[in-house]
Amino acid sequence: MFPKKASFFFCASMQALLSLHANYPGGTPGVDYNGTAPNPRYSLVEDQILRVDLDGNAGGYENWITLSGTGPYQEGTTTSAGSFLSGIEGNMNTGFYLRFDPLDNFEGNVTFDLNSSAAGTGLMTTHSFRVEMISANDTPRLKFRDSSNISEVFNASASYSVAENQQLVAHVYGDELDAGDVVTLSLPVGVGDNDRFDINFTNQIRFKSTGANFELPFDVGGLAGDNTYVITVLGTDNFGLQVQQTVSIAITDLDEKPVTQPEGSQSFTITEDKTGSDFGSFYLARGSGEYLSITATDPEPADTAVRWTLSSPPSKGKVYYSASSGAFPMGTASELTTASSVLSSVIYLDYHPDGNATTESSPESFTVRAVDMNNPSLHSDFTINVTIDPENNDPPVWNPSGQPGGVYDYSILEANSTDVIASLTATDADISETKTYSIVGGADQAFFDIGSGTGQLRFKPSLAPINFESKIDTDGNDVFELTVRVTDGTYNVDLSVTVTLLDTNEAPQILPLSGFTNSLSVMEGSSWSLPSNFLGGSDVDFGDDNQTGGGEFLG
Repeated sequence: MFPKKASFFFCASMQALLSLHANYPGGTPGVDYNGTAPNPRYSLVEDQILRVDLDGNAGGYENWITLSGTGPYQEGTTTSAGSFLSGIEGNMNTGFYLRFDPLDNFEGNVTFDLNSSAAGTGLMTTHSFRVEMISANDTPRLKFRDSSNISEVFNASASYSVAENQQLVAHVYGDELDAGDVVTLSLPVGVGDNDRFDINFTNQIRFKSTGANFELPFDVGGLAGDNTYVITVLGTDNFGLQVQQTVSIAITDLDEKPVTQPEGSQSFTITEDKTGSDFGSFYLARGSGEYLSITATDPEPADTAVRWTLSSPPSKGKVYYSASSGAFPMGTASELTTASSVLSSVIYLDYHPDGNATTESSPESFTVRAVDMNNPSLHSDFTINVTIDPENNDPPVWNPSGQPGGVYDYSILEANSTDVIASLTATDADISETKTYSIVGGADQAFFDIGSGTGQLRFKPSLAPINFESKIDTDGNDVFELTVRVTDGTYNVDLSVTVTLLDTNEAPQILPLSGFTNSLSVMEGSSWSLPSNFLGGSDVDFGDDNQTGGGEFLG
């Protein structure tokens, strides 16, 4: 029903008796008031029309006029809301009728006054008319808006176009004429494409999934498979009155990014130091004798392949590729880099780690990118995570401190023979390995200790300090010979070491001769002579002829 304004009309009508007679076109007649009926009341069901016949009396017809400015006219007319037409058409020789056509959904009461006068008397009688509206339940309505929540379509079917893979397609709202009524929105099951959509609590009409794929339409409403989805929205009010409207959603095509298979990422564990060989690479790690293969599909029929490149290169090795599954083994010339542009639907990959300098610090990762062949901004990434198991395949290398040129001879003064002679250290490219030091040979090995974790070499504390003049080494020349070893648990590396004990100039000693003591007694008045060779001296240092120094009389 289209909205309308309420209005009053007075028209001529011939009646034989004095009465006010109400009738309801298309509805139940009202109450007849015979006689003057100065204050008639009428009941009117919402959206119906009231007609009141104003009859004349036996002595002649009355004049009917409106009283200006009286009565709370709430229903609206052709001139303004809440008032009815002033003036009554006709004359005293003609009967009149009043027709009241309320506004749609007008649910209040209306009161208005009319005056009448008997013909020729000039006496006026005021009649207070009251119309009491009886509320009726109105049918709800629907309004639709596009996905941006604008461009409203009211109480009619709606059509929209949305891009593929878009989940939100439109908004829908219930519109209720009756105060207090609520419109419940739903999508009847099994109707058109309703089963593929939801209406959420924010009034959004959405695909249940992530949206429609233009290349794989699954619409059944209307013409099946034409990428236009037709749904029917049902609005139901509190009293069960319903309204239905259709919504058509046309899906438009987008240029989409390629999709890799497998997707996301994959992890492998390989062994270090397999450069230039398939052993230990993906080829072996997969266990099936196959290279890692990645397939990419582009939803656009015009894109028959993708371009492969690295978006994030490895830091501890290199990636090699082939576009053919039969290219075994892969050549090092076919390295995949960030500058590569390999056009293929599938790519086969192999990864070889570098040497110890970079691969001991596991893990490693790199990302392969599948790029749309016609639009570089569209791409999908696949990340490969590699755990590199270190091998103990490198022997330790000696690096004795203070020994340039690879000479491993050391010397120490006899006065310092309790100190550390040297710190013997080794490096190992297998940085995860533990190195242990020991003394394993040499003619004079029994004279020394070495720190198993530090490589610090020294004379045994039970023997130190060592006297240069004692000549305790095997050859008696104060040049001690020994062999030390470093091991990483797999490799043993020995090192021949010589330690030369250097002489220190020591102070001579004064010694009494045999048979004499350090104290003498002499009688007063007596004389006494000091014997010859009473005192003797000794120097433990060798002279020029490698002999000990001789004694010298001092008294």
